[in-house]
Amino acid sequence: MLRRLLILLLLLASPISHAMWYEAEGSATIYSGDIASARERATQQALKNALILAGGTVSSLQELAAGKIVNDQFQIRTSGTVRDVRVLSERRSGETLYISIHADLFPQSLQCESAAFKKSLLLTRFRLSDPTNARVGGIEQIGQEASQWLFDHLRAESQSSYPKRWLNQITHFTPAEFQSQRLVTPMLSREITRQTNTQVVLFAEIRDLSFNGEVPTRKWQEWVYSPPERNFELMIHLVDGSSGELLLERSYHSQAPWDFPTDKRVSVASKAFWTSPYGGAVSDVLSQLQADLDMTLSCTPGRGRITHIANDLVEVDLGHSNGLRIGDKLTLLHRMTYDGQDGKHHVRLLPTEVTLRVTESYQNRLIARASDPKELSGVQVNDIVQLGGVL
Repeated sequence: MLRRLLILLLLLASPISHAMWYEAEGSATIYSGDIASARERATQQALKNALILAGGTVSSLQELAAGKIVNDQFQIRTSGTVRDVRVLSERRSGETLYISIHADLFPQSLQCESAAFKKSLLLTRFRLSDPTNARVGGIEQIGQEASQWLFDHLRAESQSSYPKRWLNQITHFTPAEFQSQRLVTPMLSREITRQTNTQVVLFAEIRDLSFNGEVPTRKWQEWVYSPPERNFELMIHLVDGSSGELLLERSYHSQAPWDFPTDKRVSVASKAFWTSPYGGAVSDVLSQLQADLDMTLSCTPGRGRITHIANDLVEVDLGHSNGLRIGDKLTLLHRMTYDGQDGKHHVRLLPTEVTLRVTESYQNRLIARASDPKELSGVQVNDIVQLGGVL
């Protein structure tokens, strides 16, 4: 299971190449004595987070395909974004392997203006597409616990999002609606994010908890027993509620031995579950999702909704938690909807000339002032503002 990844920016920069050295530490659980696999997973996760810190936007290391950096113990595929990777240290504590690396990276020449702001992300409970798959082991609550795991790690570690929980709600989300003539799902996303004062919402569905082959009955008196392999497949859709835009659509899959009696219930909230090979495989999938969310949201424009208007002042559902401070600037957006040639309903958010300056900032809300009160004529509650602007 991947643990918290620590990323430290070094003070070394090359005046010739303009590349910069980044330090990252990752960890992974060693399953069945497979140290090589644990080493690769920890190193790849650390490198991905170093790329995020440098402004990278790749969705996975597999997309870095212009060569290989080879160490005597592992190799990583890279592109021109990564010039060199060096292993600083490797240590083992119990069944966990820790690796620290230095990565020589080329930061993006144009840093995203919104990268400094955390987007409000709503997490709903992961639904089960087929609850009968969860009967073996009695893991019907795995959707709730997986959502909670992701929330805890995003809240502690995310550089691009400020997560909020809606874990007791299971939305009636149908991915096929994205292909329909009328986009019901973006409308659902808009309503959910409006109710919860969030910008983007993550819908997730656990599609496979099945076993490979027949589920054997464990006979404890036998000294030879091979735990059955169990699958974990997760499908996610990340939607911007302000525009209805699908930001990320991805499927994740892993499998690992189910090292529990198949006729006994297992608490998915227990340490025993999350430190087991199968629990470790689930947390590895969630760690991959966590990294993908951070990369996707790092350059997603930060937006909020107007919740109150009084003279030349407006209240917006953003605040300290999103990285907003007094003096920051906001731009009012105009929503335009139309039916495209593809027969689908489209939404465009166009910047206006109305800009606001933050005068008060609290944890989850702020007050902004318009330079001219007349600029707010026609502005309504639930109108959208975007971070950034020129005053």
